[in-house]
Amino acid sequence: MQTKSVYCHKINNLSAVFILGLFLLPVLLNAQEATDTAEADTGKALPVSSAVWRSVVLPGWGQIYQERLAQGAVFSFGTLGFYFNALNYLNQYNKYGRPEDKSKFRAYVSLGILFHIGNIIDAADAGLRLKPKGWQGELLGDKPLKSPWGAVLRSAIIPGWGQVYTENYVKAAAYFAVNAFMVYRIHTANVNYWKTKEIKYKEDRTRFAWYFGVAYLITLADAYASAYLYKFDEALEMAFTPVLTPEQIAVTLYVRF
Repeated sequence: MQTKSVYCHKINNLSAVFILGLFLLPVLLNAQEATDTAEADTGKALPVSSAVWRSVVLPGWGQIYQERLAQGAVFSFGTLGFYFNALNYLNQYNKYGRPEDKSKFRAYVSLGILFHIGNIIDAADAGLRLKPKGWQGELLGDKPLKSPWGAVLRSAIIPGWGQVYTENYVKAAAYFAVNAFMVYRIHTANVNYWKTKEIKYKEDRTRFAWYFGVAYLITLADAYASAYLYKFDEALEMAFTPVLTPEQIAVTLYVRF
């Protein structure tokens, strides 16, 4: 009994650390986006170490930094999916003490760690072999300054991250808060439904799931538009500002007799 109590205490500590990390991560992402842009704008190959440590902190981030979005999506959603499943079975074991939940927890943690390590190796390998330069946009070029699909993927992983990437910080906070609130309401309704089996909680769960779906899609659409139109006003101003060269300057004299 004492062993289980110690194990449950470790579970609670792990959950607390995970939740704290989830709230601190957007701050770290915010601080790093400016660095990402500065490094990508040089036109040189991105530093391998920069991609590696990003993949250590958040699976898939190194690949997104390298503008390898498909790989970033696979590693991010795959690894985080395994970790979330592990936490779920950890919580189930904490409540009911079933040995099968403990076994599933260990299996999902192992898979998550395996994917996490694979994501780090992939980021390092791509940096050494492919030497990616990241997104190379231009203010007055055919490509926007920010990667539209890169912004979408960022917000798909953490709602609001794409808005941080495009420097819309107020919208980023708003989208993160709205999506987090919807997820919280879905979770609360689900817990209450399984406790009481009352239909109203099931209906609440369904309704907030729809609300979350709509909010999530709006977040992604806004991330794409914000990246595509990033500094569009500056580009418009530059495009329509007349520039006079010395050859175009002339003096006309009218002589009346």
